[in-house]
Amino acid sequence: MTDTHATTPTTDHETEVRSRRAQEWAEWAAEHYQDFAALEREWPHIADGFAQAAASETRDDQLVIDYTVALMSWFMVRRDWDTALMWLNEAVHACQALADDEMLAVMYNRGGLIYCLRGVYSEGFNWYSRALPLFEKLGDRAALATVEGNLGLLAVAMGDRTAEQHLKRASLLNMQLGNLSSEAQFVEQVLVTLLTRGWDAAATLAAMRLRAIAEETDRSS
Repeated sequence: MTDTHATTPTTDHETEVRSRRAQEWAEWAAEHYQDFAALEREWPHIADGFAQAAASETRDDQLVIDYTVALMSWFMVRRDWDTALMWLNEAVHACQALADDEMLAVMYNRGGLIYCLRGVYSEGFNWYSRALPLFEKLGDRAALATVEGNLGLLAVAMGDRTAEQHLKRASLLNMQLGNLSSEAQFVEQVLVTLLTRGWDAAATLAAMRLRAIAEETDRSS
């Protein structure tokens, strides 16, 4: 008697076809990453392509990264934190497998943002902390300044005393990069948060730097 409920094993040809389609949809998503309506419309195909790329028997680490890069902004617009974090975790494993430190730093950085948007500051801090040594290794001082600033502000929000060291380093990096406008905005934000916490000594240093930036801007104008 034939078992009508038995599943037919996937053939090599079917696997090859699905893998090719996964590649094609990854390329399509990368091309249309700003067209959120199109992404919404084709989401079933995209999700199926990612599942194929992430499956253990058909794993394609580079494809997992490509999908994640293409879709992350859309997930944030949709506020689909669960899917974003699931894909990010897969992408982290993919970056580690490929020894791609540059993309791994990007993934950790984006994970920090996702957790912050979700309001889970402790996890946001953890993910940013993982990005920090990678950006340090890569020598990306602009990214370091941003991550140090994010860590400092998160530490302030959590009442963590490491805030001061992160904020000071972010300010120093911005100063070294010579981006006075960005530094001024950052230091002003830091100053407000420090004052609201009652950290007067650190706030005094921030205020001094803000005045120095204003003077440097006046001299260069």
